[in-house]
Amino acid sequence: MPDTDAVLTGWLGGPKTARYTNADNNTVLQDALQSLANIFSMPVNEIGSLVTASHIAKWQNNPASLGAYSYNKLFTTDARALLNKPVQDTLYFAGEGLYDGINGGTVEAALQSAVDVVKLLS
Repeated sequence: MPDTDAVLTGWLGGPKTARYTNADNNTVLQDALQSLANIFSMPVNEIGSLVTASHIAKWQNNPASLGAYSYNKLFTTDARALLNKPVQDTLYFAGEGLYDGINGGTVEAALQSAVDVVKLLS
């Protein structure tokens, strides 16, 4: 909010992502459109005609994350508390792994963590 653009986000996780590691973006997009066509019982070309732009993110190829999400471990609470403190009021951290709510490890958590940091700066 207040963005009113129609956006659809799709996720593919687990072992099924392996076949897309080296696939070109068009292959990924065509498979996604076929999946939507199956879900909505529509021809794939009709679904494709509704798409005005697309972006394919292959997090499994990102050297900083290698496709990983955060998850809690034994000392997560202490580490999260430490990382949520700004360093000399200059360096601030945000992200899904730093969110201290019920939906940690999600995109929503990453966004809320960023909002929380911005509020600190206001």
